[in-house]
Amino acid sequence: MPRRLAGRSLDFPGQSRGKLAQGCPGGEGYTWAMTVSAMRMSLGFLVLLSVLPSCGKEEKGGGVSTRANGPSSPAGNQSEPKGQPENRVIEGVVLEDLPGKAGEYFRNEKKQQEARWAKQGWFQPASLDLGEVSIGKVAHGVFKFRNPTGKPQTIQQVSSSCVCQKLVLNVNGKLIPIPKKQFKPIPIPADAEGSLTIDVAVTDVSKKLGEVLIRLSDPDVPVVRLKVQSVGVDEFQVSHDGKAERSIWLGTMTVRQSKQVAFDVRSRDKQAFVLKMPEELPKGLKVQIHQDPKEPSHWRIEGTVGPGLSPGPYSKTLEFPTDRGASVTVGVDAMVSPRFVVEPGYLPLVMIPKKKGKTATVTIRSLDPQDRFEIEKVAIENLKLRRRPLASKGFQVKTDIQKPGQKVVLTLTVPPGLQPGPLEGGIKIYFKNGQGVRLVRFVGFVR
Repeated sequence: MPRRLAGRSLDFPGQSRGKLAQGCPGGEGYTWAMTVSAMRMSLGFLVLLSVLPSCGKEEKGGGVSTRANGPSSPAGNQSEPKGQPENRVIEGVVLEDLPGKAGEYFRNEKKQQEARWAKQGWFQPASLDLGEVSIGKVAHGVFKFRNPTGKPQTIQQVSSSCVCQKLVLNVNGKLIPIPKKQFKPIPIPADAEGSLTIDVAVTDVSKKLGEVLIRLSDPDVPVVRLKVQSVGVDEFQVSHDGKAERSIWLGTMTVRQSKQVAFDVRSRDKQAFVLKMPEELPKGLKVQIHQDPKEPSHWRIEGTVGPGLSPGPYSKTLEFPTDRGASVTVGVDAMVSPRFVVEPGYLPLVMIPKKKGKTATVTIRSLDPQDRFEIEKVAIENLKLRRRPLASKGFQVKTDIQKPGQKVVLTLTVPPGLQPGPLEGGIKIYFKNGQGVRLVRFVGFVR
């Protein structure tokens, strides 16, 4: 389908020329062939951002020509017919993604261009795969370099992606650092040979792809594009239970419970290394390390988590130094359940009959049969009716100890005779032995 660019239609191969040639002096000059010729100067893809001229007269559905009205005429600056909005929407098109013959043409053109870059005699190879590189290290890609023309030439410009940390050109034994900015042309003797070294910093576990674009004075090879890639990997492989993972999930555990953890650490290069203990261990976690006597490149980390952990999410990270400078990091995660639960944590009273009042219960129970709790006192706080403070006269909370230290039921009584309107408040429960305070909010509507 024709693409709409700046208010005009562009036709592609296999379609009618339409308005591209109609009404234009020497209209053949505006045919698709000329458009393709201009696009072939791009580096594989081009975004169309301009509009073909309408050759001195307004076409149906097109814009108003600047030739007809002159450059000083306001109408001559129009790019849309009168009555159309002034703000134009320009749609960019990736040429290789076009349907039909147009897309096929540009895809083939891109392949041919890459083949030409690969065959150039200035730098070889055109693409270099450095493979796996340990995190924190710098990968060095070396491209052979020579002047194949037999004449003095000049490297006019060198631009590189951010992945390429450093570029150094070796010309007949002379090392020339290539700066990222303020590049100065480099003269190349007729018999020049050497290399181009590209440093790629590996900072994380991912694929790094760097590109270098070199512009030359050689008319036969004006542009050379080089590619270098690497994959960041950890210097040490960490696993547990046969899985290549650096963290372990222990699930839900109680305050009194303890669980075992174990990790295996191996060097990727199969060489021996020394693993060291962290300077300080998190509370509730005990570990020890030992080296496999039959496999010096293998260390094992074993430990125990709990008991005595604080209720709530438990997440700790351990960092073990090595004699290689890099460290081994492992993580331990768990969810520590509280000693007891208060259910529900939020008490909806819904409708409260004005004449009868209402009752509702809150249950407190221990999760572990070995755990005990004891209530010190219970109070009603922040009591409001119709968003105004209300005295707690008539409100009661009865404590029913159904199983000492294990289960208690609190019964809230809302007295009758309250004025209609929204009611809210909270039951504050104070526990002994430093087990904290819990607040159960309640809401309802008196009617």
